[in-house]
Amino acid sequence: MEFTEIFLRYLLFRSLKLTWIALIVNIIPIGMVFGLMGWLHIPLDIMTITIAAIAMGIGIDDTIHYIHRFQAEFAKDNRYYFSMHRANNSIGNAMYFTTLVIVIGFSILTFSNLIPTIYFGLLTMVVMVAALISDLILLPKLLLLLKPFKKATHPRSLR
Repeated sequence: MEFTEIFLRYLLFRSLKLTWIALIVNIIPIGMVFGLMGWLHIPLDIMTITIAAIAMGIGIDDTIHYIHRFQAEFAKDNRYYFSMHRANNSIGNAMYFTTLVIVIGFSILTFSNLIPTIYFGLLTMVVMVAALISDLILLPKLLLLLKPFKKATHPRSLR
């Protein structure tokens, strides 16, 4: 991970703790796919190595949306648990459907005659599903455990 990327994410979240949470949530699916590649003896080539960059680029989008939604929900009552449920109920469906569209799009590559392109399509589909699972399960858990948001003195009431 480049220092520039970490710095830009810090500027986006304005919190070092949130930056590290977002990095962890997005690096784990990439590590899982590279581990799967090693286990299945799939070689690293020009097609498969770009999976990490694509997964980070697309995966961080869902992470940013979830964190911002969680933060908006947290501002209502300063309660992490209820904020998580409201964020999952609102943005979780959108994350699910965008990932579904991405997976369907990359599934077209599996019909190629070129083996590296087939690997690229399959592995990108796997990493996108893993990133969704990471965003919907690991990210809320890390937010609940690490409590990166400060409690407001006067939370907005739930209407």
